[in-house]
Amino acid sequence: MSMQASDNCKDLIKSFETYSEKAYKATDNEKHYTIGYGHYGSDVKASDKWSLAKAEAVFSQDLKKFEKALVAALDADEIEVNQNQFDALLSFTYNCGITRLTNSSLWKSLKSGIPNSDLFLQYKSQGGKYLAGLLRRRVAEIYLFEGADWHEGNDLVLEYVRIRRANNIMLKNTGQQTIDAQVYLKVDHLNGLLSFVAKHE
Repeated sequence: MSMQASDNCKDLIKSFETYSEKAYKATDNEKHYTIGYGHYGSDVKASDKWSLAKAEAVFSQDLKKFEKALVAALDADEIEVNQNQFDALLSFTYNCGITRLTNSSLWKSLKSGIPNSDLFLQYKSQGGKYLAGLLRRRVAEIYLFEGADWHEGNDLVLEYVRIRRANNIMLKNTGQQTIDAQVYLKVDHLNGLLSFVAKHE
């Protein structure tokens, strides 16, 4: 298999990683610092500052590394995917690492020949802490995996949270008509998404 990230995939990753000129730690329990477009590792020091040009260059290098790892894993387990599925898996790998992907229930579903994109949602926390940004990213990846517009998935979560906060309603399941019915229709296939968001708001 020979596959590479599409421009759509690159846009998704960059939209969530966002360019950071200075090194930072996303959470207090992070071992290393992050800089640029989500570049993380022992090579990043607390005092580091990167220009946009350097961040772009390192992003391209990092992406190629993750592309190579993902293609190797797919080939090893004889899993065939289309471009949208590859892009979604690559975004996940860039964020969580190839080992976490290949040990996941999502990967098992791919190996079975019956992919279950809802399983992206199992990875929406870091260090045991729920992160709204990770939830948005996982939903965007689900939409991309299914061949839909990932922007729509991201916007959906933002809109849902906005409406819920405005109404101050604890939603228990997707059957409650407390927000626009079109919103429910768009997320009906996402197992437990609305109830999960409600529980963690």
